Amino acid sequence: MIHLAIAHGLTALFVSVSLLRIHVFSEYAGAPACGLGPATDCYRVARTEYAELLGWPVAAYAGLFFLAILVLLLVARRRVRLQAPALALVALLAGLGLLEGLYLIGIQALVIETWCLLCLALDVLLLGLVIAGAAAWPRRAGLIAPHAGRWARWALRSNRSRLATAALGLALVAFVASGLALRQERVRRDAERVFVGRPVEATWMINGPSRGADDASVTIVMFSDYFCPSCGRAAEVIDELLAEDSDVRLVHQDFPLDALCNPLMSQTVHPLACWASLFAQCAGAQGRYWEFHDQLFARQASLTDSGLKELVLELNLNPQRFESCINDQAVQAGLSQRIARAGQLQIQRTPTLFINGYRIEGNPGLEVLRRIVELARAARLAQR
Repeated sequence: MIHLAIAHGLTALFVSVSLLRIHVFSEYAGAPACGLGPATDCYRVARTEYAELLGWPVAAYAGLFFLAILVLLLVARRRVRLQAPALALVALLAGLGLLEGLYLIGIQALVIETWCLLCLALDVLLLGLVIAGAAAWPRRAGLIAPHAGRWARWALRSNRSRLATAALGLALVAFVASGLALRQERVRRDAERVFVGRPVEATWMINGPSRGADDASVTIVMFSDYFCPSCGRAAEVIDELLAEDSDVRLVHQDFPLDALCNPLMSQTVHPLACWASLFAQCAGAQGRYWEFHDQLFARQASLTDSGLKELVLELNLNPQRFESCINDQAVQAGLSQRIARAGQLQIQRTPTLFINGYRIEGNPGLEVLRRIVELARAARLAQR
């Protein structure tokens, strides 16, 4: 059984190193977005905030975790009396790792909406370690406790243990400090990669519902779908940026991932997305666009057809005027025209951002977005 556990550990270490390589060397393309792309993409998952902890990729922690398990198993392999407690401890550690893996599965399914097959492979390997290690538990009760007690006594009484604890503490401080420095370097690099090539010059983009000063030096145009989780998070990030920087303007443009009104979609990704865009536009006709916009994103996980209609009443909109607007063919044609123009920009994912014309797919996060805005502002000032 210990040889099976070692095989699982070696395979998991290889997968962790592969994930780490993807995280370190993947080109910046924003965070995962909702759209026409594949549903399985480890590169996109690696660009999310969920793939990082204290500046270091989660894959780095996974690699250290499996390396430690391998060392434990290899040591126990040479000593028969240690094999049972070692396998039991591995089962316990792998079980804890599997809980974290299940959490990340939920994130991929409900938040990112993109699957990383290598991440799922790690979960399968963790399950294999739990099964292999659990075989030691029925043989004898209290396998780990005696060994844990021996280690605890050594840790409390030995001078070596104090030195080891101090060294471990210093190593931890250095690890965190270097991770934070690595994060800042990655923020700088990711922001600079946005400014490649020429900016898109499409004046129609900046003519839409907007927040912020009309004369702001930085304009963010966001093409989004009200049912896209990535769009909801991007909207929160941009709102936070607007609250701290009065020289930024946001313009919202619709790109519903719904074949009902979007001919670029071969299939519907988010049902009701077309209706949500029309409802927001008609709320804007009564001066309540941004209130409706915010509520759509806030309720996107549970919003239904009846919920859209209830929102009209909650915001005290005139029902007759609203129904007339929704059924107005000119309003529907206006949405179709905006979608067609977005298609000319080859937009396939939401959110897609244009910051002073420079394109970004997905939600880059607040830190990267701040840096991008700084660079965009500096470039604008240099042109004057």
